[in-house]
Amino acid sequence: MILVVDSGSTKADWRLINDGQSIASFQTSGLNPYFVSIEDIKRDILHTIPPTFDRNEISKIFFFGAGCATLERKALIKSALLFLFPLSDIEIETDMIGTSKALFNSEKGIAVILGTGSNSCLWNGEAIVSNSPSLGYILGDEGSGAHLGMTLLKKYLNNELPIDLKTMLEDKYPITRDIVLENVYRKPNPNRYLAQYTFFIKENIEHPFMRFLVSECFLEFIDKHVKVFDNYTDLKVRCVGSVAHNFKDILLECSLAGEIDIDLVIQSPIERLVQLYL
Repeated sequence: MILVVDSGSTKADWRLINDGQSIASFQTSGLNPYFVSIEDIKRDILHTIPPTFDRNEISKIFFFGAGCATLERKALIKSALLFLFPLSDIEIETDMIGTSKALFNSEKGIAVILGTGSNSCLWNGEAIVSNSPSLGYILGDEGSGAHLGMTLLKKYLNNELPIDLKTMLEDKYPITRDIVLENVYRKPNPNRYLAQYTFFIKENIEHPFMRFLVSECFLEFIDKHVKVFDNYTDLKVRCVGSVAHNFKDILLECSLAGEIDIDLVIQSPIERLVQLYL
């Protein structure tokens, strides 16, 4: 039996394949090795995996994950998976490779992730030939959920939100300067904390201020992470991720303004990856 895993920073989708069929699925928290330890990964999987799931029957695992660009980070994930699935042959690649395969397979194009974090690459149909640098939620991640949440909170803390949005935000969340700084600088998973505010943004997306905020974040992403590729105007751009999916109409508007051709937006690459392995 084969496991195919697509992991972002917030959630990971797992699919079990046997005899040419997808026979089981489950979901864990995101397993980004920059934010979780080996023990975190073991605990999360053991608490989530279906009780009828025989871990010793897994012969192969294809794991595509955020934060898995270096040998050190791949080794962390592999160590945890080997403990849980000791008889498995494990291949670990970046979420960008999984996304590119899911979006383009053997075609050429620009693959984009807009979820809790963000990333992009130029895919030649077989491999990534150029990658826009992913600098994380502090230095980068433009257009991501973390970026949207950070932008909203900065507007709030700098008293730049319209009074109606400010009041609604305070009614929905326990939010003060100290609470925000504690969660961003001292508590674990600050990127997830920031990204949670995309729910509030989505709820109030018809407000002109909120729509403009999202547009500005997407246009910044396009400028820094799509237009950096040669001949970008001649290439298809395809996107995955919860943020791309939930704000698809604004993303497509920004693509027109940015003179790029987005012809596909999906929430998750897992089903397309499963079809490849089936």
